[in-house]
Amino acid sequence: MTAKHSTSGLSREDAPRSEAVKGEIIRVAGAWGFSHESERPILGGTTRVDLVLKLRSVEIAVQIAVTSPIDLEVENLKRCLDAGFREVALLCDATVKRRIIKERFVAAYGRREEVTFGTVRQFCRRLEAIAQEIGKAPLVPGVGTPTKAKPEEAPVDLSEAEKDAVVKDMLREIRERQRRAKGKT
Repeated sequence: MTAKHSTSGLSREDAPRSEAVKGEIIRVAGAWGFSHESERPILGGTTRVDLVLKLRSVEIAVQIAVTSPIDLEVENLKRCLDAGFREVALLCDATVKRRIIKERFVAAYGRREEVTFGTVRQFCRRLEAIAQEIGKAPLVPGVGTPTKAKPEEAPVDLSEAEKDAVVKDMLREIRERQRRAKGKT
């Protein structure tokens, strides 16, 4: 899935792989507090980014290389930069294809620190590092939101009777929700 292409243009075997990769990235990114947008139009709608992840002021364009030709992947990276992304990640688990995409991009546009080339696993570790780094940074008023906007309450020690009462209430609530889900009131 790439610029000017959608999952509908992929083969039956490749569309699920592309969507699975995207789903895994969204799941991991969400766990670290990132929001996401799939297939975001860029450059006046003439092309799209596979995935855009955002956490506070950090915005990352993600291109997933599964089936598109190498030259198209190189162009997609350049389009992301032209659209103003300060960080662009090309994800490709096929080592040889990823290496060739990188070589052709560097040959055409030079080394760009804004563009990274890696595997899905490497990128997920990068997201963790970004989230942890942003968590350490002070929140600038008016820019982004803290990863945990509300302070967590301190744990409260409960007696055995209080624990039993809480469990009983929770079980009652679960049974009530099950009855409502089955259509019984």
